[in-house]
Amino acid sequence: MCVLQTTVHNLLVEKFRKFSRLWEFKHDTSSPLYSQSNGKVEQTVQTVKRLMKKSKFDKKDPYLAFLDFRNTPTEGFDNSPAEKLMNRKTRTSLPTKESLLKPKVIAPNKVQTELTKQKQKQQFYYNQGTKDLPMLKNGDTVRIQPSNFNKEWKKGTIKQQVNIRSYEVDVGARTIRRNRRQLKHTLEEDNNEPTEIERDNSDFEHGEINNQDNLENATEIENAKETPIMTRSGRVVKPPARFKDFVCD
Repeated sequence: MCVLQTTVHNLLVEKFRKFSRLWEFKHDTSSPLYSQSNGKVEQTVQTVKRLMKKSKFDKKDPYLAFLDFRNTPTEGFDNSPAEKLMNRKTRTSLPTKESLLKPKVIAPNKVQTELTKQKQKQQFYYNQGTKDLPMLKNGDTVRIQPSNFNKEWKKGTIKQQVNIRSYEVDVGARTIRRNRRQLKHTLEEDNNEPTEIERDNSDFEHGEINNQDNLENATEIENAKETPIMTRSGRVVKPPARFKDFVCD
């Protein structure tokens, strides 16, 4: 089943590449499982779903909801999606003056300027709580962030950089693409030996702790017990008998 889905996906991708070359437009792809890089489309899908749910709840025609949405000016713009497409308003269930339905050319530069201002505003507030992650090089060992389908931080090797924030990662049998935020750079070797953190966790789970560490900890506890605790006035602090098994700092 997975092989069939991969084959169909590759065919669709190749067809869309041919379509983009035929119509001479640039097709920028985003990283899988990282919807934030395709935020405009994700927000549109969310809006359509919300309109359909509300229409079903009110038992109204969803197409009327879509019509009202297309005739409502978008936040940050002076015109609606229908006006951007058709240079005029479209009829709704509300009475409309005839003069408002006449075509009125909207300057493309004005729309582009408003769109640029909106993007800059969003970028300004978003970048206040972010920082740039270091670049990864070919051959670096990384751990891939788990998804809803797989809860394991899989190990992989950077194959190549696709764009400024996206990489192709070799995970053995196949090559996948992930965003930089989904990759954690590690200092692991290419072999399957456990890392320092994994060894520490394994020892902890099995109760295996280094004897030298045990000896040092025991010495510190004995010294703490022998050293009396005194107040600033010179009085020796004597903890209650019920706390004799504890070390008071």
